[in-house]
Formats: sequence, structure tokens, C-alpha cells
Amino acid sequence: MSTLANVFGGGADILPHVTWPIIPRDRESLAGFTDRTCNHNALPSPVLLADAGARLPKGLGYLARSSRNLASLATLLNVDASWVEDRRHTSVKDSAGGHHLSINFHGAKLRRVHLDYSVRRVAPTAIEEDCYHREIWHVFTLGACAATGELLVEACQRPDCGKPFGWSGHRSVGSCADPECEATAASLTAAVIRETIRASFNLAAALVDPAARVNRSALESLPKSLQAENRGDLFELAWLLGCLDHIQGPKAIMSPALFAPATRCEVLARGTDRLMAWPECLDELLRGCALGVGHDTSLKLIVKTVQTIIRQQTTFGRSSILIGARFERISTNSFSSVVGQHLTMLTATQFVKSAGLTSSGMAVMRRSTHLPRVLFSEGARDIALFSPADAADIRTRAKSRLSVRAFAADSGLGIDAIELLIGENILSKALDPIVEALWPEPHLDRVIADALWERITQRVRRDPAPVGSVPLSIALHGCPAGEKPWPSIIGAMLAGRLNLHHTDKGKLNFRSCLISRPDARLLQTLRLSRACPVPRSEWMNEPDARERLSTTGHSLRSLAAAGRLTKSGSFSGQTYRRSEINEIAAAWVSTLELQAKLGQTSRRELSRILATVGLVADEHRLVSRVAAREKLVPFLVSPCDSCTNSAL
Repeated sequence: MSTLANVFGGGADILPHVTWPIIPRDRESLAGFTDRTCNHNALPSPVLLADAGARLPKGLGYLARSSRNLASLATLLNVDASWVEDRRHTSVKDSAGGHHLSINFHGAKLRRVHLDYSVRRVAPTAIEEDCYHREIWHVFTLGACAATGELLVEACQRPDCGKPFGWSGHRSVGSCADPECEATAASLTAAVIRETIRASFNLAAALVDPAARVNRSALESLPKSLQAENRGDLFELAWLLGCLDHIQGPKAIMSPALFAPATRCEVLARGTDRLMAWPECLDELLRGCALGVGHDTSLKLIVKTVQTIIRQQTTFGRSSILIGARFERISTNSFSSVVGQHLTMLTATQFVKSAGLTSSGMAVMRRSTHLPRVLFSEGARDIALFSPADAADIRTRAKSRLSVRAFAADSGLGIDAIELLIGENILSKALDPIVEALWPEPHLDRVIADALWERITQRVRRDPAPVGSVPLSIALHGCPAGEKPWPSIIGAMLAGRLNLHHTDKGKLNFRSCLISRPDARLLQTLRLSRACPVPRSEWMNEPDARERLSTTGHSLRSLAAAGRLTKSGSFSGQTYRRSEINEIAAAWVSTLELQAKLGQTSRRELSRILATVGLVADEHRLVSRVAAREKLVPFLVSPCDSCTNSAL
């Protein structure tokens, strides 16, 4: 082969420059400038490289990666040796990143997968304006030209060709490498990246731009904690952050070649956005996936990708260390609490403590659909994380809930009375599925219950009761047969027609209030307005059962002992079956009820009256109601004649 060395008969160090030298463009690549010089001088690039002693088996594109002395090449190209050296991409060993090998791309340490020298990718508009190959187009991961926003083209666009753009001696940049193909740079077209990601993409490109002023501007726009890092590590970090929630996350972080140019731009722009919000972006990313659609799969994918990054520190270098510092022990098989910390979420154990639940209560919530959770894999099992807000909400519900049982005990109204008030819409049940699941007993709407109790408290008189007043619990014995008309009693009291007196300094208990004899007679005229439409509880507690039968606790227990009542122990004490209580109340009248309806007579006087009409109370102090209606009506004390027939 005839080379310049043969012509001049000397060594490469004494060779003159090419016949018609040209001037390199701003940020032009070494291979591109060498190729353009060869084209300008109609000289095949292998000849020029041979004369410079820089034979490249892989092609001209790898000139920047050559380990040979390129001083002779600088002489031939008629440029300073420093210009050539500045465009060499040498391998460097990164001790901080685990001694992995990277490429020094103008001061930015990049993994080899981010650079490609095999083809001559171009931006059509850029080479139309100035036909030369830009140095930054070697960065494969960028996928687009930062100046024009066009996706880089790396193959002939003719349908019958499609060959990649090689580094061929007599073909201008942007032309097909096939000598038989007539496609030129003028025929190239390329899509443009979305305008919404343009700024983020340009920032990523600026991190690896050969121009120092562009680098400085890019670093200054990043968080201060990152400004001292190597630009290549930051570029790598942006790529990793963009891949974290991608469906191919663990594979994508290893090689950008898995993506088309447009996708690479999208991933890199997304990662740059997260880089701008470092380090909070990691927590926000986990939270977003945890609360979004398909969060189960997304969170598992992110955790798996993060684990891969941290475990392969020798591959990812400093960027792996930066991410690992944020996720602590996430790379191990026991990271539920760590992930929960970054999600600001709680493990099941933490949730139980924060919500104030018992283990059985937590089991109920986990079986229900009312407690949102985030699932991800930890080894061979699934781990659930819960929101602190949900824990606080359950704790608030626990404090603010008002069970029927608690309101009955505090107010003295009784559960039976409260059920009647609910049936008359004076009180309302609380419709809270979470409260019902955790505390399986009826609850009241606290707002309505508190408002009613405040009105009742205001209406109860605090002055001394008139002489002869009796407790309301005793006066209730004189009410008409059947259930006590609690809605009518409350309504009459709130309307000012019925007065109750409470002189104790302690807490108000409704049944212990005193009522005058005239008001007690008024009590006998009150009726239930309608049947209670709400379902009644199957069991009645002892105070309600005593009130329904107008009897004593001793009589209830004797009825149970005789087999006439079924009783059961519960969390609220002894309870009795409602149906059996109603059957006894319909067929029998107690001596206490008779005493009240006969004018608060004494037990001795009642015994005399019963003996007079031929009636006797049994061992439970009960008298047949049918017989009492037949024989005791003349003795009844009633405020009006219309009340007499229904009094018993």
C-alpha cells in the first residue's frame, strides 16, 4: 500500500500535514474530524491512520479509545497534540466505586454502556446547518441531540437499505455507508422529543457536554449536596433514578441498549427531574408507587431494582453508594421497616402500637377491606405496610366512639330506652364500618347523642324536689302496660311539660332523678307513639329487664332459677332473653307495678287489697295480669278515665 510514509521516505514523526488541512469545529469528535479531513483530501481513512501508526481493527469510530500515541495523527491533521488528547476517552479505575472501570469522557466518568463508537449517529437538522459529527453524539444513552431536540439517526432510512451509518472514508457524515446506496444526509428526517421533557433532558446532556462552561451551569442547577460529585456519576445517578419504576427496572439499569432512543430520552429526563429533588425524590417515589394503581407490583419492582443497584456497587460506582446511603439495609432480606421508614409507613407491629389496637383487633382489620395496605415481597413472604394516618384515624375513632352500652350507663337511660329513642329518630346509630369491625356492638352518632344529653341536662331542675317526690325509676312502674314510653317522656321533658329534679352534686343519672307526684300521674298518660321500627337486641341487661317487668333483681333471679327466664353472662353483666321477658310482662303484673298504679300504696295495703278481691302474688311477686284487669280496675288511680282500661 502506498502511504505518505513511503512517499516522503521517513518516519511518522517527520510527516507533513495533509495537503489541504481543515479547521475543527466546536466540540467536534476526533473520529468525525479525522473522517472529514480524509474526505476533504480524498484520502481513505485507513491510509491516514496507517501513516499515523494508529491502526483500529474496530473502525475509525474507536479512535478516541485508542491507547496508542496519537502525536503523529495530530501532525497529519495539522492540530495541536493537546486538541487530540482532549478528545481521547481513556479508561479510568474508580476506587470510590469499588475499583470498577469507567471511561473518562471530558472529565465525566461514564460506564462503557453509555458510550458507543460503532456507528456514526447524527441529528439531521444539526448536520444540515453544519455538517460535522459532534463529540457528545458518542453518548449512546442520550438518544437525542440537545441542541435541536431531534432523535439521533444511526441507520439509513431507505426501506430497501437500513444499513447503519459507518465511518467510511469517502462518504460524508449522514450518508449511508453502502457505496451502492444513494441516500444522503439531505434525505434524513427525525422525530423530536416531547417539549415537556426538553429542559430535563438538556440538563442531563449538559452534565456530559465537552464544554466546561456548560458543565458548570449544569452543576450549579443541582442540589448543593450533589455539586461536588463527578458529572459522570451524576449522569449515572439520573439514569438509575429514571429506571427505578420502569417495568424493566433491574435489566434497564444495566444497559440502555434495551430501549429505543425516544424511551432513553424519557427515562433520562424522568431521572433528571428526580435528581433535582435529591434526596427526597427516593421517598416520594416509593410513596407514589405505594399509593398508586398497581402499587403492589410497582413497589416490589422498585425494591428489587434498588437492591440490584446497591449490591452491584462495582458496576455502578459512586451512584450506587449515594442510593445505598439513603436506603440503609434495603439490600438485605430484612428491609420491611427500612422501606416503611422511607415510605413514612408502618409495619403491622408498629401500626398496632400506634393505633392502640390489640392483636385480635389488628387481625380483624387485616381481614377486612377497610384498611389500605401496601404489599411487597421480602424473601419468600409478603410484607404489609400501613399508613400512619390510618393509625391516627383508628385511634381517633376509638376515643370518639360512643357505644349504646356506654351511653346507657353514663346517662341512666338504659339500652332499651335508647333503642326506642333510635326508633323515634331522637337518637341515631353511627354507621362506621371500621368501628363496627373493631368493636362489634351498637354505637351512637356522638354529635346527636351529645346534643340530646346537653338539652336534657339543661332541662333537669337543680332545685329541691317537692315533698313526696319519688325516683323516676319507681314512677315508671305506673306507666301503662307494655314498654315504657321513653320517647314521649323525653319529648315531654324537653317541651317543659314534665319536670325532673336532680339535687346531687355528682354526675346526672336520669333514672335517679326525682319526680313529683303530679308529674308522676302525668307520666301515666304518656304512650309510645308507634312500634319501634329498629331491630331490638335479643338480650336485655338486668336494669332494662327490671324496668320492663317493674320488678327487682331478686325476682329476676328467682324467675331464672325456676326456669321461666333464660339468662346469660356477657361483657355488660347478666342478660335475659327479650322474648321471654315480653311473655312474662304480657301475662303477669308485678306487685311493684300494682303499688304504683294503686297510688303508691304500701306492700301491706296492697296485700290487703289483693286479699279483698281474691288474688295472691306468687313466690316471684307476680299476679296474673288478666285477673288484675278484671278485679283491680276500681282501685286504680288514674289522671283520666281513658287511661283506666289500658293501665293494666
